[in-house]
Amino acid sequence: MSVQVSWYDDAHTIVLQAFSPGWTWEDFDRAHDQTFALIASAGNAASFITDLRTAPSPPTPNIIGHLQRITRNLPATVTQIVVVGPGPFMRLMGDIFVNAMGSFGKKVSFAESLDAAGLIIHDKMSEAVAKPIH
Repeated sequence: MSVQVSWYDDAHTIVLQAFSPGWTWEDFDRAHDQTFALIASAGNAASFITDLRTAPSPPTPNIIGHLQRITRNLPATVTQIVVVGPGPFMRLMGDIFVNAMGSFGKKVSFAESLDAAGLIIHDKMSEAVAKPIH
């Protein structure tokens, strides 16, 4: 499989999907299924990082159906999704999809490095903790 899925941190709050050249849409869907299973098994809120730096382009342009599948299957405990290093087409389609998806779109960010992705997730978690409860 051209996508490796694993915990990014020891606290099991971030899952990393590392895409390699040659990935297919089947690999993409399977990676998200594995990610969602890991998050469900953790029993707590979690985020995931999709690392596309070494494989920034999709195998074919039919991305929308796969993004819709993510929104249908996304566990409620997912707090943030960060996409690292998408190519121009993936970024454009991601931006369009995110802007059209309301509350789901607010969970998605883009970054150029894993360090930047980690900071985005940390900052979003800090914002959530700092908000007063009414």
